[in-house]
Amino acid sequence: MTFDPPDVYKTLEPLLADYRKLKRRVRTGYTLTHIDQFIDELLTKDRVCATSLWKLPARQQLEDLDLLEERISPLGKEIDEIDADGEGEDGRGPDGRRGSEEQEEESEHGQRNGHERGEIDGSEEDR
Repeated sequence: MTFDPPDVYKTLEPLLADYRKLKRRVRTGYTLTHIDQFIDELLTKDRVCATSLWKLPARQQLEDLDLLEERISPLGKEIDEIDADGEGEDGRGPDGRRGSEEQEEESEHGQRNGHERGEIDGSEEDR
């Protein structure tokens, strides 16, 4: 039995909120996963449970063609609150700098990429 892509999303997406445990058989025995993880694999991967699945169009494409309504994330409110707390009205972070200013300064000084500590080549003796 096959479905059209919008019907696949409409049928499987409600199960993304199902957190029951699922015991899956793998080559070496069994593994424990959850229903929402399994459904996510079905929607995003080409091969699941040693079965090749036909290529499902991306959800965004179906939304753009008005075949699906926009999906509202259950975490949407929390993400908006985090964004509001992390940046002020002018796009600056809590320390008053823009995100790109922080990244530029860190890359200029080499603090985040390990150049000062000699981590790049694995030797600590270069200090």
